[in-house]
Order: sequence, then structure tokens, then C-alpha cells
Amino acid sequence: MSFKRLYVEELEVSIGICAFNEAQNMENLLNFLRKEIGSKDEILIVVSGSTDGTDDIVRKMSVRDDRIRLIIEEERFGKSQALSKILKEAKKDLILYLSADAYPVKGSIRKLVHAMKRDNLGLACAYPFPLNEDKGLVNKMGILLWSLHGEIMKELSFRDELKHASDMFCVRKGIVNNIPLNVINDDGYLAMMFKRKGLKVKLIEDAKVKIWSPDRICEFLSQRRRILYGHMINKRILKESPNYMGYLLLSKSKLALKVLIKTLTKKPYLLSALILFLVEIISYLMGILDLMTEKDHKKWSIAYSTKRAYRS
Repeated sequence: MSFKRLYVEELEVSIGICAFNEAQNMENLLNFLRKEIGSKDEILIVVSGSTDGTDDIVRKMSVRDDRIRLIIEEERFGKSQALSKILKEAKKDLILYLSADAYPVKGSIRKLVHAMKRDNLGLACAYPFPLNEDKGLVNKMGILLWSLHGEIMKELSFRDELKHASDMFCVRKGIVNNIPLNVINDDGYLAMMFKRKGLKVKLIEDAKVKIWSPDRICEFLSQRRRILYGHMINKRILKESPNYMGYLLLSKSKLALKVLIKTLTKKPYLLSALILFLVEIISYLMGILDLMTEKDHKKWSIAYSTKRAYRS
């Protein structure tokens, strides 16, 4: 089978991916990305402690396409360290981070890069949407949660108050060069750091990234526990509250209520909404306990139901 050098316009971007045991999707993802970037752009993949041959897949593809660069960590130290390596190793002035278990919609990378250049942004993020079917309680909880997340991002971006991103975002190199090892929510940390430096953080609504939300309740709870704990860590480090739904309910209750009503009008999953509310409370309390006991979430448990195959 031939391996053609496919590329479009020069975007002048470095794409960064942190990967741990992502063999199922890696080749498909890299083949997609090759068609979305120019001949002088690059793709950096930090493979950390993988045991499923992810590094072998990337290595073989890098031999055939020199835009792909492999960085290996023999041991898994956490996403923040891997992302810090990307921030340092990237050759371009714009760095686009993509979660290894996410998949961009065609043309969305170009839209993020163009928005960064056009509006002189510090960070531009894509609109995330789950591919889960609206069947089953946990699937509906995931769809509802990500719908709420998306509506919050729209509102905060419009108000120039956005302090977090998604599974695909673009940043400027040289502004933030390192992420503390105990940071879990790297997107939130970077967004708040860029805003502190006087740069805008914006959601680009027509740039979209596909994800899978966990469809098993134990994985869903574990993921929410880790993310809410991550918000607490960012607040501890930066002495500033991130803008997530729980925080908005207390600080901007009118906005939170507006987003909730709008989301439930589109997705009338009332039982799922009630269970999601209970799960968020439990996850938040567990996050507080983790903070008090200094639990290490850097190498979190993998939510295997989010590792399903994507199609372009």
C-alpha cells in the first residue's frame, strides 16, 4: 500500500499529542492529521510508558513521513510533563494540542489556526461534542454534561471570561513553557495563565472535535472526580477560581440557570440530569478528600469506554 505525502496549505503549526496505550486509534488519527496540515508543519507525539505498541506505530509512520516526530518517555510520568515537553520541543510559533483519544472534524485545525492569527489570540479551543448514542442512563449523562460544557464555553467566550478549553486547543509558543507536575486540568491552567498575561482565550464554535464520554458509571464517576480535583489544584496553584458549572452555580447563578434551562430544553433528560447532579456532588466531595489526603491523580486510571474507534 502506498504512503502518499498528503498536505494542504501551510499552517505554520506544531500539533502535539500525549499518548499512553493508544494503538487502537493512533494510525487512523495520524493519517487524518497528515491530510490536514502543510508540508512544513509537524506532528509531535509523546508516548509515555505504553505497552500496546503505540510507539511502534508512530515510529513506522515517522520513517515514512518526516513531519511526524516521536518522543518517548520510558515511564509514564503524567500528562503535564508530556505536554511540557511538547511546549519546549515544538518548532512552530503556534502549538495545537489534541487529546490522543479525540478526533477533529475535517477543517477544524485550519479554523483554529486562522482564528489565532486573525484575532491575535493566546488560546483558541474547539467545540467538543460526544459521539455517544442517547441510549442508557450513563450515555445520556455524558451527552448532557458535554452539552452543558459547550453552552458554558459559548457564554463565557462571548463575555471574554473563558478560563478552560477542550480536547483540542491552540496556543502561542513561548508564553507558557512549563506546566507544574501536579496539574491535572492542563487546558484550564493554560487558559488562566494566558489570560493573566493579557491574551484572549476564545472558543471557535465552528471548529469541532469528536470525543467519547464514558458509558460505564464507575468510569464516569472516576473521570468526574479527577476533573473536579483538577479544578481544585488549579485554584490552589493560581489562587483563582476556574469557571466550571459548579463554580458558576455559586458565583453567577443567573448565567448557570440560563445555561441549564437552555440545555435541558434541547436535551430533556430529566432523570439523567438528576443522577448527574448527584454524581457531581459525590465527585466533588471525593475531590475534596483527595486534596486533603494529597492523592496523586497524575497517572489516572484509563476510562476504556472512551477509547473506541473513530471514523473520519
